[in-house]
Amino acid sequence: MVTISDVAKEAGVSLSTASRALNNSVLVSQEKREQVLEAVRRLGYRPIRTSAARQAQQNKIIVVVTAMLNRDMLDCIRQTADELGYQIAMSYVGESYDEGYRNALALVRMLPSHLICGLIFIHNECRDPDMWKEFSTYPLVQIGEYKGVSPLRSIMIDDRAAAYDMTMYLLKQGYRRIVYVRTDRDERYSYGKPRLEGYCSALREAGVEVDTALILEGEYLLDGGVDVARQVLKMKKRPDAVFCTSDHLAAGCLAELEKQGVRVPEDIAVCGFDNHEVSEYCQPGLTTVAQPYGEMGVEAVRMLDMVMSGAIFSGRKIFAEHTLMIREST
Repeated sequence: MVTISDVAKEAGVSLSTASRALNNSVLVSQEKREQVLEAVRRLGYRPIRTSAARQAQQNKIIVVVTAMLNRDMLDCIRQTADELGYQIAMSYVGESYDEGYRNALALVRMLPSHLICGLIFIHNECRDPDMWKEFSTYPLVQIGEYKGVSPLRSIMIDDRAAAYDMTMYLLKQGYRRIVYVRTDRDERYSYGKPRLEGYCSALREAGVEVDTALILEGEYLLDGGVDVARQVLKMKKRPDAVFCTSDHLAAGCLAELEKQGVRVPEDIAVCGFDNHEVSEYCQPGLTTVAQPYGEMGVEAVRMLDMVMSGAIFSGRKIFAEHTLMIREST
């Protein structure tokens, strides 16, 4: 059966762009819309028609609780849910996590429990055990950062492999003194340690000593990247590359280096992590690790649907494939 993912690949666009094109979104250019429609014709794609079984669950609701607003992911969650016959209710927790998750729980309580088929958590930062216990009474799928629950169903990238691949790319480009910049949030997130391990592993494999003086920490903001750049410029022996585990950090670092007359990448290369929109608008363009946010959203809905249909009962952990987006900053 041809899916919207097949259409996106055939058209050479992202899954979210294909979704928007089929829904006549004004965010899609006419050229890309025509590419998608041509792919639809070539593949014979037809949206999933709801069967009698699907019609019986059309009023079922998937509650999405998210700590991040990623347009690609949310578009693909909505599109896939629509194809499978589910409705979406979303709660954005924002930066006030405790209050945000209380509001999300209030939404869940407000909805008739027999209509809620499950919850999708994106970058889960719920810290209150009582709230998490109540959320966990429903089927759950978690994307990215996750909390312990049984059975655990989660979708993420292999953070260790992603950091390893980026570090190895820099090494193959000839960089040797590579600064690694953690965020001030790394200690409390599950991805912090694996990313650092990937960086160290790549250095050791290449015969480069891990210098702890080159492992820095910056606030998860553009200003944090500015501070990192200033630390780098004060080093007696300057590094030749800076690998930030956040695009926001990397963008701030890149901007400050350029401001101080340091050429990127001729003097110091800079790369980030996540492929957020800010990475595309940096000058020069920011090399980064891309997470397949759209595909992760699709898989989350499909996994929850399989739970609802009885196809899976146990836990499941999916590692989505990351890619290196090589741009001018390296």
